[in-house]
Amino acid sequence: MTPRSDMTLEWHLREVVAKEAVAESVTEAVRAVFTHMHSGRSRQRRGGRELVRLLEETRAAAADVGEWQVVRLVQDAIEYTEGRITRYDFEDRCRLFADGKRRESHTGFLGSVPKTVPGAM
Repeated sequence: MTPRSDMTLEWHLREVVAKEAVAESVTEAVRAVFTHMHSGRSRQRRGGRELVRLLEETRAAAADVGEWQVVRLVQDAIEYTEGRITRYDFEDRCRLFADGKRRESHTGFLGSVPKTVPGAM
């Protein structure tokens, strides 16, 4: 499977990771990811192994300066790019980081079960 690059990933990197990154080396690494994503001939974002490599470099730069929250966020981005987690899980991880709340509709089977069971107390 080709590593993916889409609006969800870009939003995560722009709105969450870029705002959390403090060190100049980390912000430069994030900019390199954006440059790659928008360097294609068409309007579609570029993905591929190069994107994964750049994300790994960003993660390493954040680890070198001790920005552990950024390391975790970039790791989530890598897992999403490689297809190891779904878009809904990725969005929930972003939301949990942002406000600490899960989206009820994305909690799987338990999300569809009524919150109260009749007769249970």
